[in-house]
Amino acid sequence: MAEDISVGCIDLGASSGRVFAGRYNGTTVKLELLGRFPNAVVATRGGLQWNLFSLYNSVVDALVGAIKRNIGAPGSLRSVGVDSWAVDYGLLDHSGRLIGNPISYRDPRGKKTYEALKDKGFLWELYRRSGVFPHSFNTVFQLLSDDISRCDGVSSMLLIPDLFNYLLTGVKGWEYTNATTTSLVDSSGLWDYELMNELSIPTHLVGEMITVPRVIGSITAAADGALEALQGISVSSIPSHDTASAVIGVPASSGEFAYISSGTWSLVGVELADPWISDSGYKHAFTNEGGYGGTKRYLRNVMGFWLLQEVIREYALEGIELDVPTLTEMCRLETPLKFVIDAEDPTLLPMGDMRGRVSAMSKTITGQCPTSPVEFTRTVLDSLALSYRATITDIIETTGRKIEVIHIVGGGAQNDLLCQLTADATGLPVISGPVEAAAFGNAIVQLGVLGEVSTDLDEMRAVLRSSISLISYEPRAAMSDVFADAADKIALNKRKPEGF
Repeated sequence: MAEDISVGCIDLGASSGRVFAGRYNGTTVKLELLGRFPNAVVATRGGLQWNLFSLYNSVVDALVGAIKRNIGAPGSLRSVGVDSWAVDYGLLDHSGRLIGNPISYRDPRGKKTYEALKDKGFLWELYRRSGVFPHSFNTVFQLLSDDISRCDGVSSMLLIPDLFNYLLTGVKGWEYTNATTTSLVDSSGLWDYELMNELSIPTHLVGEMITVPRVIGSITAAADGALEALQGISVSSIPSHDTASAVIGVPASSGEFAYISSGTWSLVGVELADPWISDSGYKHAFTNEGGYGGTKRYLRNVMGFWLLQEVIREYALEGIELDVPTLTEMCRLETPLKFVIDAEDPTLLPMGDMRGRVSAMSKTITGQCPTSPVEFTRTVLDSLALSYRATITDIIETTGRKIEVIHIVGGGAQNDLLCQLTADATGLPVISGPVEAAAFGNAIVQLGVLGEVSTDLDEMRAVLRSSISLISYEPRAAMSDVFADAADKIALNKRKPEGF
């Protein structure tokens, strides 16, 4: 029997990182966890920064450790691919050295330049050209706030997965799906050099756009030999925005589906052949981000489990240790939709006092506010389902798209209460899984690059469907009016999205 083909999948999220071996036996793909490690911003005098080198060491340790245990030895680990969160970047000097740690999108520094362009009425122009909705954390506003035009020593800007590829191989590249989140790529998928010149963003910061997944190089040992055990393994440039990889991992068999990539953020959208740029799309804060094979991810950002992660973090600072699975079980018997918030409200983006902001918003909307960990949990889960309902409704309104089923992938897929609430809120069947959709998407594309599977998206998804177990949820008719009433309350108090 032939040996399995193995690829290394590096999946970096805003709250944790994971490294998997993706194993293909000619029929199915299975994931084997090689390492899992936390990721968090560090508050410094330079702002909220990512501890990049801690992440990098964790990735390398996971890969080297696997090889030492004879899991995915160099001869069998055929390739490595990296996906991560979007918009953040590292800057390289002319010697190719990294200039400091990347600053997090949760740092408020982009707000000032965002407001300046908003005052000039330029936000619609950004949307018209790129199809990407102008949030204040987008790369373009970060670059403007960093005043890169005055930094003579900067030679390149690399988004996080491109930066990891560079650290492993020494090869610079700019992968398409993540590049589209910068607002510096036009709707046809090319760098908008005219816009960069207009905004005084140096065009030499970027280079060749990698639009088709391919091998970009191989791992080369560092000066101290730190990567020697990995030397020679290919590094593939795959759809490197973690949501782009997660959408590939959606095990859909029909074109009439919506997806929710549920993690620290919830990305709620549909897959389109072409960008959908319209007044109504702008009004409803929809973005057109790059997807596999030239597709577009027409989606809206919802805060996601960030809300609950912050609540749990705040309790931990008081010596109270909590976890999501336990809280979810405890909140099942709470009155549904007693407390609700608008989970798309931009005031929930920053760190700090999440309980205070959630309580105040619920008080405004419902006249009541949560006070216990269990009540906060139920508030977040109910409110996420309501935001999913609103987003799906707006997708149908703006595109005319018919939606027959919702696929929930990512960490939220293992929260069965949220999945059921989503079915109840939307009135649509929900299919959950896989949890590690980004890693599955990462793996299947690498296998396509290596010629082991078809590169056709439908055929890739067929392989994934045969590889995983799925759970279905049907909407409960008795919950329809309850969710409709709660949705009306939020609509009466809803803020306009950023950009208005």
